[in-house]
Amino acid sequence: MEHAMQKEIFVAVLGLFLLLLFRWAFRHLPHEKWQILAVIPCHKTDVKRWHGLNLTFYGFFIASAYTFALSILLVLLHTTGMNLIGVSFIMAAILAVCLPAARIIAQIVEKKAGTLTVAGASFVGLLILPWLVYLTNQTLGRSMDFHISLRIMLAAVSTAYAFGEGIGRLACISFGCCYGKPLESCSGLIQFLFRKFHMVFNGPTKKAVYAGNLEGKPVVPIQALTAMVCCLAGLVGSYLFLSGFFMTAALLTFTITQGWRILSEIWRADYRGGQRFSTYQRMAIASMLYMLPVLWLTISPDMQPVDIADGLKVLWQPATIIGLQLVWAAVFLYTGRSQVINAGLEFFVEKKYIGSCE
Repeated sequence: MEHAMQKEIFVAVLGLFLLLLFRWAFRHLPHEKWQILAVIPCHKTDVKRWHGLNLTFYGFFIASAYTFALSILLVLLHTTGMNLIGVSFIMAAILAVCLPAARIIAQIVEKKAGTLTVAGASFVGLLILPWLVYLTNQTLGRSMDFHISLRIMLAAVSTAYAFGEGIGRLACISFGCCYGKPLESCSGLIQFLFRKFHMVFNGPTKKAVYAGNLEGKPVVPIQALTAMVCCLAGLVGSYLFLSGFFMTAALLTFTITQGWRILSEIWRADYRGGQRFSTYQRMAIASMLYMLPVLWLTISPDMQPVDIADGLKVLWQPATIIGLQLVWAAVFLYTGRSQVINAGLEFFVEKKYIGSCE
């Protein structure tokens, strides 16, 4: 099979998977039953009732988004022959910093406990990435005789981030957070554009309901739009990366994801600090002012197109499989335990199913 055909099939299969996933998710996740994944009884509150710990689909989709993005990152970097020990060190460091940053920044901006922000986590990750690459090259790189190209790393991370940001929005749909403005309060043009493609959240535990009083009301499907825009950028970025246009892939995916964050918040109705121009929008602008010069300074002639067949082999290595599973579990346990929604459980015996002892 020709090299060009391989990358086209890879991108096409990715696109088909995302299309089917989004088609299902946009239809079902706004419903009440797709918020709580499982409940674990923790301690008794009285003779019959238990207090339960909720494990959410929010955590499930956030963990899946992280793992999917990391898988894409490893595949892309493996096509270039980059040292995966160094890459693993960088990714572990970013994960260790960004997971707590997602909660800390959200609490600072929104003044509430039990909330998370992908925007804040990604902002911190982008700030430290160039320095982590430099540190890795100066330490592990020197001792193990490898060098990580910042240009290629930025292209791969930016592309993988686009996928993670897009799939991560399914978590927001499930929990009902990051919700759009009600159509009835929007302009006639917005109402016309989304008269059929909108979202309606149901259930008292959805954030759009308890925080926004929007149960049963059509709202701008901003989470769905973000998912589609970011993943489309990721697909194009993947094709450009596999074609050897690393910096083009980096510039395109980075400017689209950050630019869309600035633009999309115009149609969001959830609380983001009470400012007309939110802190998250300022973070997106700051990240562009910071990263675009970094990208410009790393410009150099691109390589020849890389082989996606070689890149996919990394996913079959035992270390990769175990590592991705550990990442999924760690992110799920951190983001999937609800602090906002409590549960009460009662267990009883269904006597009609008890057999006779005689």
